[in-house]
Amino acid sequence: MSNTKEYKTWSGIKKRCENPKASNWHQYGGAGVTICKKWKDSFLTFYEDMGPAPSEYHSIDRIDNSKGYCKENCRWATAKQQARNKTNNRKIEIAGKSKTIAEWIEYFDLDISPVLVHQRLRRGMSIEVAFTRPPEAYRARKALKEIGAWE
Repeated sequence: MSNTKEYKTWSGIKKRCENPKASNWHQYGGAGVTICKKWKDSFLTFYEDMGPAPSEYHSIDRIDNSKGYCKENCRWATAKQQARNKTNNRKIEIAGKSKTIAEWIEYFDLDISPVLVHQRLRRGMSIEVAFTRPPEAYRARKALKEIGAWE
């Protein structure tokens, strides 16, 4: 199975966690990310635990990025799922539920950029205003300021 996606994934995990010469080792092994002993010692064990990737678009993802690679902390995930599982994502709590900005935008079917919402929240806007004020309102206010019609 050495030419399979799964084998290459396993090999990549081992390399980034154990080889200081790997280009991304500083983000993994150098940062304390480990691979469990049973996976380190056996591709077949990794494959038995994880199974085949559901599609060519899936890659391995650590559910909790503060923990290492093991059966309990890994899943096959799409690029979208992985992007929402990054440590630098901002989570927002609304009605007792916590989601990333992008997840809330999708949940409410909004037509607004996650970057704009993040900027608005950083500037101190309320969650409600940050998600609901049309993007045009900011551009209009800026244009009015430029011509001296807005204080």
